[in-house]
Amino acid sequence: MRPDLRDRLERVLQDLPQWEEPDHRRSLLRGILSYRPVWDLLDLKGSAAAAANALIDPEAMSALVAGLRAAQPRGHAELEFLATQLSGGATRPRGQWKGAPYPGLVYFDRQHAPIYFGPEGVLRELIQTLGREQGQRFTVVLGASGSGKSSLVHAGLWARLAAGEVAEMAGSEQWLIGAMTPTDAEEPMGSLRASALKAAQEHEGFRNRCDWKKELGRLKGEGIAALAEGLLRDAPAEARWLVILDQMEELFAGEVKQAGAEFLDRLIEATQGPSRVRVVATLRADFYHHCLEYPPLARLMARAGGAFPVGPADRRSLEEMVSGPLNGVELNSESRNQARALPWLMDPELPAAIAADAEQRPGGLALMAFALRELYDACQSTRRMDMASYRSVESGELGGAITRKAEATIALLGKGGEKALERVFARLVRVDGDDAAVRRRERCSIWEGDSEALEVIQRFQEARLLVADRGAGGDPTIEVAHEALLREWPRLAQ
Repeated sequence: MRPDLRDRLERVLQDLPQWEEPDHRRSLLRGILSYRPVWDLLDLKGSAAAAANALIDPEAMSALVAGLRAAQPRGHAELEFLATQLSGGATRPRGQWKGAPYPGLVYFDRQHAPIYFGPEGVLRELIQTLGREQGQRFTVVLGASGSGKSSLVHAGLWARLAAGEVAEMAGSEQWLIGAMTPTDAEEPMGSLRASALKAAQEHEGFRNRCDWKKELGRLKGEGIAALAEGLLRDAPAEARWLVILDQMEELFAGEVKQAGAEFLDRLIEATQGPSRVRVVATLRADFYHHCLEYPPLARLMARAGGAFPVGPADRRSLEEMVSGPLNGVELNSESRNQARALPWLMDPELPAAIAADAEQRPGGLALMAFALRELYDACQSTRRMDMASYRSVESGELGGAITRKAEATIALLGKGGEKALERVFARLVRVDGDDAAVRRRERCSIWEGDSEALEVIQRFQEARLLVADRGAGGDPTIEVAHEALLREWPRLAQ
């Protein structure tokens, strides 16, 4: 750590009236940051000079400065300078968010970027991989179910690219970026075209260039490379078409396996040569063996940058995921009558306790995400997230919140609802041979006329265990919010 930055931090700390007395110093740090490595480094013993000199870890120092920025009035020029220097010239502003800062089981999408905290190091590695491997235009983000792959790609990579915040990929705000899952439409190519249409209609630089629905209809029979040429015809030279292929494991399902292989052939071919097509796919690690059975994909993933493994989040990242959305964001009230609501508080020991629970469980990140949303809702009256409330919500172990919520939802439905449960989930879960169960989306019209099944769907939506969307054709669809429900709810697992 540069000595001049430590000296400047020391002066900032000495200017704070809370720094002189140890008890006041503890209160200050509890108030601004629930971040364990900072506590370990400072040890709460020394002077401001000793504290500044102890911060030899740039990321720890950055975290302390971020907390100080949040605690001080806006416009503190010295803190802004330190934050900029420590982040390499690019500082993350304190974002604003309206509504619950914890989305629950659903992944963090691009619009969730202000409340997406934690795996900054992993995101940097992904960006560096994509920027460094110029010859590799197809990268598979590989990780276990619940490892945060989709959130990393959507709220991390996509949001940064769209904002032009990735130095390795200058001009990325001009890129056309769209996300698809293989079975959003009748077949993968339909899903790809629907994702391209949505991306073009939403991007300010593309929106008014032509009637995209008509243009893509004209290109319907063309290959992906020709589709890319049509999309980028009048775009700046630095523009690319980035396809985010979510849940790539769906391409290996029995009923679409042949169509999936053909789609992968076309997609891989479109990224070869002087192409402006880029692909970032997400794949559950327990489906990796399918890639090895498909030579073009196996060769692609064997190259440098072809596969990007995402392991379990470390303790520090988990703690930031707990504290960041509440402490690092300016939360705005959803109520019109509550323009200046009281601030939310979090017990200092809570992030470490929740992170420890999540670190010990397979798929702990998803379980933690659901428990945090339940905890946030349970603490609305006090606006304080504390240990007692957390232990109550998670019913003795992380994952208990999912079972508790699902059973409470079934209890509202009575015997008819229990019988309809199988009729609903039989269409929302796919099991092929020895593969793990995976979720699948289904058109809501399938249950038309089955009032009990429709009530199950409605109640589980309200519980945030099922999520609704519109498919590529515009028809309402429904799917399980996360595979964690399939593992953690004993009634459904059986």
